[in-house]
Amino acid sequence: MATRRNEGNEGERSHMAIYEYLAASCEPISRRSDPCSVHGMLTDPFGTNQITHAIVGCAIRVHTVVGPGVFENIYSECLQQELMDAGLSFEVNRMAPVVYKGVRLKSKYYLDLLVEGLVPVELKSIEMLLAIHKKQLLSQLRLLNLPVGLLINFNVEHLVEGVRRVINSQYKPEAVAKVPSAGPEASTPPLRDQQN
Repeated sequence: MATRRNEGNEGERSHMAIYEYLAASCEPISRRSDPCSVHGMLTDPFGTNQITHAIVGCAIRVHTVVGPGVFENIYSECLQQELMDAGLSFEVNRMAPVVYKGVRLKSKYYLDLLVEGLVPVELKSIEMLLAIHKKQLLSQLRLLNLPVGLLINFNVEHLVEGVRRVINSQYKPEAVAKVPSAGPEASTPPLRDQQN
């Protein structure tokens, strides 16, 4: 039995080391010496590893303080504070246009967070992530032609178990869709309007 306890403690220490490393690396991007140097991520075809790494580090800080089991909106507010402290720009409940066969629909879709205008972050506080959650984020990425998004479930014992990085294999850098802002220009569709 003593051996099992020691193994459990080592596993716990291992998770804590990961938390501490990622949380400590959540420094403002503008102050990082080498924006391409991110440990643990093998490729970065879209130049987003630095941003996603910083977001995950900020989320780990939130999870370390708040823990699992509270509502999504609480995690969202805490994460917004951490993102501000890290010097990352973001928008909350960003409207995303829905275009069907060249027609911009009246229906709206909202992203939980859009960080640096490039990485949508879908927040959850649920028992477990399902395949549909990943597919929803992938749909967001495809609708907006964004390269990568993060799905973060805070209702886990160790946050690294609740983070999924979703890559849009259909991303086309030359056709980057500008996500409309919440201002008046957002109501002006770039394509033909849907008929009433």
